[in-house]
Amino acid sequence: MKWMKVMISIMLVTMLMGCATLSLRQNVETEYDSFSGVTTYLGVESNNTEYPDESLFATASARYFLRTFVEDKKVIHQLYVKSMYTGSDWPFFYRAIAEDKSELEFTKIGSDVSVISTSSMIYTEIFGLNISDEILERQSQGFKIKVYGKSGVEIILFIDEIMITNQIEAIRGI
Repeated sequence: MKWMKVMISIMLVTMLMGCATLSLRQNVETEYDSFSGVTTYLGVESNNTEYPDESLFATASARYFLRTFVEDKKVIHQLYVKSMYTGSDWPFFYRAIAEDKSELEFTKIGSDVSVISTSSMIYTEIFGLNISDEILERQSQGFKIKVYGKSGVEIILFIDEIMITNQIEAIRGI
């Protein structure tokens, strides 16, 4: 019976996240808001995530991409992360550190919960991590970010060279 709950959880998380590689955005998309004058670059998506302690939840997946906001010459990069997992409690993500020990500004964007059974839920947390131009330039070959949850859950996100290069080239108009 327990394995059935785990299998249902895996199927639900997979369906909700659309984790199939084909559904991940492969190119940078640009949106312009004529009211605010802001151009937004939505980068290549990834789901390459490591979970150091998988005993803290039944199933988990994360989907993320760089998004960059450009207004005049002001540029803000943010890693947009949607994390979903099944278990009995929220991770409450609140902090992120890049592997060069840079603390990244953490912005909670949203959260949601869906009931699977009386003992298991699907938890969704959406957050943004601000990343400076300097970090992207210095770590252009790729780097890792560790995200910490108040519950003890940790996830490691891999920002690869393709994500960084495509984003920078799109912004520069290359």
